[in-house]
Amino acid sequence: MGGSIMKRIAYFCFIALLLFMGSAHAQSLAEESLNKGLEYLQGGKYNEAIAELTSVIEADPKNAVAYYNRGLAYNKIQKSGKAILDYAKAIELDPKNAEAYYNRGIVYYYRDELDMAIADWTRTIEIDSGYAQAYQKRAFGYFKQQAYDKAWDDVRAVKKLGYGVDSNFLENLKSASGRQE
Repeated sequence: MGGSIMKRIAYFCFIALLLFMGSAHAQSLAEESLNKGLEYLQGGKYNEAIAELTSVIEADPKNAVAYYNRGLAYNKIQKSGKAILDYAKAIELDPKNAEAYYNRGIVYYYRDELDMAIADWTRTIEIDSGYAQAYQKRAFGYFKQQAYDKAWDDVRAVKKLGYGVDSNFLENLKSASGRQE
């Protein structure tokens, strides 16, 4: 009887080991696909990047990095709806991902969904108060809404962080607001 129990324990340990090894192998393949997807993304091969990142997501549905980067790829091929969905999933999985909020804000901006864009850039700034590009983009959004005082506030924030502001934008803001700053 004792031998039978020991055989069962050994059998279950063996099965657990196989499952663990299979899981580790799957994780390794997912990492390989993620790296390949990132290479494709950086190389401008957006459809290939989407395919690789999709395989990562299928293997690991909680991979915020894969969702975020697939969102970037979708945005590059003008699939803004899919980009927004992927950024939203990346944010759901990693709520402190300032880059996902920032890039989703850009997509909203170009879809002329200014309130959504400004909300995302505001959240970016809440997460990372030194994110100068988010202040500048939000200034663009406020400008389009004709909220010039808020745009000027963001221009000052960009300058305070030690960055320059697009000179054409500044000229347009000065002209539209009737102010020099």
